Amino acid sequence: MPRSLALLVAALLCLPQLSAASTLREKLQERRETRSEQRLLSELPAGSRILRDQAYGTHPRQRFDVYLPPAAQAAPILFMVHGGGWYTGDKARDAVIENKARHWLSQGYILVSSNYRLLPLPIPGWALSPWTALPST
Repeated sequence: MPRSLALLVAALLCLPQLSAASTLREKLQERRETRSEQRLLSELPAGSRILRDQAYGTHPRQRFDVYLPPAAQAAPILFMVHGGGWYTGDKARDAVIENKARHWLSQGYILVSSNYRLLPLPIPGWALSPWTALPST
């Protein structure tokens, strides 16, 4: 059997494992996210809630998470935009959100953590993206 044909056969035999690895990776990521959220909820004041991935635009990254204290009606709101220089970062990153959520929810504040479109994108106004989530006054 020619070497190139043998390599092709070997590659084709590996495809199902690669697909399974991708599925496994996705399942592990989902499991980590679920555990992280459960841990965070256990550390927040009793009765706190998290509303994940609320859309404020059409781009998949134009989403925010809302962290609600037990008595959220008429509570002050903190709107947080993660760091990363418009190039990297995520609204739900444990190191960014956990301490802030614990601190501010225990003070009765609502915390909103926003994602936004990242560079490079050929969309004018990318830097203003998260601000479209705020009501205009």
